[in-house]
Amino acid sequence: MDQGPCRQIDGNGGGKLTDARRPCASTWQRSGDLRVPFARCNDGVARHVDKITGKSMGPFRCLDCDELLQLRISIRARPHFAHLPDSRCAGETALHVYAKELLQREQELTFTPLVLRKEGLEEVVFEGGRFKLDNVIIEVDRSGFRPDAIVALSSKEFAVEFKVAHAVDDAKQEKVAADDIPMIEIDLNSLRFRQISMEELDDAILHSADRKWIHHPERANGQARLESRVAAKKAERGRRLKFHIERKPRGNVDYDYHRESLAALEDAGLLDAIGIPVDCQHWFCVGLPVWQAAVLATCIVAPSRTYTPGARIKVCGDWPDYQGYANRLPDWMIRKDLSPYHWKRLEEAGYSTSSFGNADHAVFYYLAHLAATQEIVAWDRDEEAFFVTSELHGRVYRLHELGWKIRRVLEAAGAPDPNEVKARWLHKYNVDGASPAEIASTGGATYDLLLSRVDALVRMADSYYNPVVVDDLCGLPLEPMRQKRLTEIEEQNAKLAQAKAVAALARLSDLENSAREGLGPDARAWLSQNVADPAQPIREWASETDGNLAQAFSFLRKAIRERNARLAAADAVQNYQRQLEEAARKAYPDKTRAGLFVSSWRAKCDSPSALRSILEKLPKTRR
Repeated sequence: MDQGPCRQIDGNGGGKLTDARRPCASTWQRSGDLRVPFARCNDGVARHVDKITGKSMGPFRCLDCDELLQLRISIRARPHFAHLPDSRCAGETALHVYAKELLQREQELTFTPLVLRKEGLEEVVFEGGRFKLDNVIIEVDRSGFRPDAIVALSSKEFAVEFKVAHAVDDAKQEKVAADDIPMIEIDLNSLRFRQISMEELDDAILHSADRKWIHHPERANGQARLESRVAAKKAERGRRLKFHIERKPRGNVDYDYHRESLAALEDAGLLDAIGIPVDCQHWFCVGLPVWQAAVLATCIVAPSRTYTPGARIKVCGDWPDYQGYANRLPDWMIRKDLSPYHWKRLEEAGYSTSSFGNADHAVFYYLAHLAATQEIVAWDRDEEAFFVTSELHGRVYRLHELGWKIRRVLEAAGAPDPNEVKARWLHKYNVDGASPAEIASTGGATYDLLLSRVDALVRMADSYYNPVVVDDLCGLPLEPMRQKRLTEIEEQNAKLAQAKAVAALARLSDLENSAREGLGPDARAWLSQNVADPAQPIREWASETDGNLAQAFSFLRKAIRERNARLAAADAVQNYQRQLEEAARKAYPDKTRAGLFVSSWRAKCDSPSALRSILEKLPKTRR
C-alpha cells in the first residue's frame, strides 16, 4: 500500500522528501497522537501547531527544554512537532508554559462558582462566570510563593495555578491563605493535549477544564453565614419535629375494648398500676391509662386467667415477633404518623434514638417500671424477659375462676345483672369473717372449701338432663333455680314412673305372647309360677326390668323345649300303639281277640324295643 510522501522540516526550515516506503518518525506513533502540539516560534510567541503556516515561522523551540523541534507535516498524520532522536524532554512543562502564555495573551478566563452547601442550603461566595480580564501577569512573587499568574478583575487580584504534574500542596495553601489572595487551580492533567485541536485545547485551558478554589478571603464569612442559616434551619426543623412527636393526635378509641380492659384490671386489683409516665409514650395516640390498661389486660391478666398457678408466664409479643411487646395491642392505639427518624433529626428535636424509640420500647419501659416493685412482673436476667409474679398469677387466676363460676351460675339462674351481683357477692358475702374476694386473694384450704361449694352450685346450674339440687346457695339469689330443679326432678320422676309402667306392660305383653305361642294351654300355669327371692310370679318379676325379661325368656325357652319333648314322646307312643293295633288285627281275624291283645299290651308299648318284643308274641300267620 502506498503510504505517500512524508516531508520532514528541521528547526532551520530545511526539509526533504523521504521515501514513502521508509518509515519516518511520525509513523511510529498512533494516529492522532501529537508528540509536541506547540512550540515557540522565531518571534518568541508560543503557538499551537495548528497556527503554524510554514517553515518561515521557525526555528521552533520546545517550551519546556528550549531544544530545537522538528515540524512534521504528513499526509497520513496530523502536523506536529518532534524532538530530535536523542532528546530526553518529557514535554509536561510545555503544557504548563503554554497555558500561562495563553492566559496572558487572551486575557480571558472562566471562574468556577464558589458555592458553599450544607443541609440543602447554599451560600454563594463568588458567582463565577466567563470574564474578560483587566490584566494578567505571569510568575509574580508573592509572600513566600509564586503563582502561575496574577489576574486583575474589577480592581481585584486573583491568583491562578495550572495543575499539570503537581497540585497545590498544603504548605502553599497556607501561604496563599496568609497572603489572603483568592486562588483558583485549573486541572490540566486530564487533558489529552497531544490529540485535541488548538481550539479545543485553548477552550479547555481557559474555560472548560476542571477548576477549583484553593482560597478565597470571603469563604470564612460565607461559611459563617451558612452555618448560621443551617443552625436556624435545624432549630426550626427540630422545633417542628418535636411538636409533631409530642402532639397527641386523637385516635378512634374503642370504648368497649377499654371498658373490658378496665373491668379486667378491676377484678385483678391492678387499677392503681396505670397512668404512669414513661419514655417513648409519644408512640400512642391514646392516653396513658388506655394503652397501659390494654398492656396489663392483654399481656398479664389474660394469660394469668388462662394458665393454672405454677406455670411461668413470660410477657412477650404475639407470633411471629415474640420480641415485640406492642404487637398484641390493637392498631388504633399506635400512631402511624411517626417514623424511625435519623438520629441527627432526633437530636435537633431534643431526642435520642433511645428516648424516641418505638411502641415496643414504650411498653418495655412501662414493664420495667412495674418490675421495680416486684409485685406485678419481675425481670429474669438469664432469659432477659419479664415474667408475671407467682403471687399475682395465683391471685388473678383464683379471682377469675371464682368470679367466672359465680357469673355462670347467675346467668343460668336468669339474674338481671350477673356482673353486678357477682361483684357485690365477691366483696359482701361473709365466709368466716372474710369476703370471697379476700379468700380468693389468699388461697389455701379456705378457698378450696369455698370453691367446692360454688362447684356444687355450678353442677346444679348445668344439670339440665339430670337435675341436681343443692341446699347451700352461698348467699346467692338462686332459690328460684333450686325450686325449678326440684320441680324438674318431680316431673322427671313422674315421667320415669310412667315410662317404667309402660315398659313393664310392654315386657309383660311380650312375655305373655311368647308364652302362649310356645306353651299353648300350659302358658297360664307357667306365667303364674314363682321365681326369684322373695318368691314372685314370673310374669310380675319379668316386667320389672329388661334383665329380668331376658332371663324370663331364657326360662321360657327351656320350658318350651321340655314341653316339645313331652309332646314328641307322646306322639311316638301313639304311633307305636297304632302299629300294635294294626299288627293285632292282622294276626287275629277275630276283632275281640285282637282288642283284648292290644288292651293287654298297650300300656307297655312305649318304645321301639317294647313294640318289637310285643309283636313277637303275636301268632305267626300260616302260608
